[in-house]
Amino acid sequence: MQCAGAGIAGVIDWELWSVSDPRLDLAWFLLMADRAHPNAVVDGVPVPARADLVAAYEQAAGTRVADLPWFDALVRYKQAAASALLVKNARKRGENDASVARMVRLIPFLLAGSRALLQHIDAGHAAEQRERD
Repeated sequence: MQCAGAGIAGVIDWELWSVSDPRLDLAWFLLMADRAHPNAVVDGVPVPARADLVAAYEQAAGTRVADLPWFDALVRYKQAAASALLVKNARKRGENDASVARMVRLIPFLLAGSRALLQHIDAGHAAEQRERD
């Protein structure tokens, strides 16, 4: 985000640019705004709660965001995969600095989060199926 004082003047789509589902960008944004994310830098920076961010997005879009947990799981998996590749290449170059160590710690966090989201989705689908049967 580009800020002017306390206000947001613009948003830069930092993720890989492509024509895709806008929920993917929303999920990336929510992941980066998550204070529980190990790479979150929030000292003195006010970050709205996830529910408030989603509500603002839905209000602007004029519709409810469907299936967001699936996209949340996907971006965690994608960040884990990208981080693993960065770690692999850094180690090949003999680099082992603090940023590499931070990525190494990040990968299990992201994979566990993705797995938990998918298990929750799967449990919900199983419950829906039982209700239909």
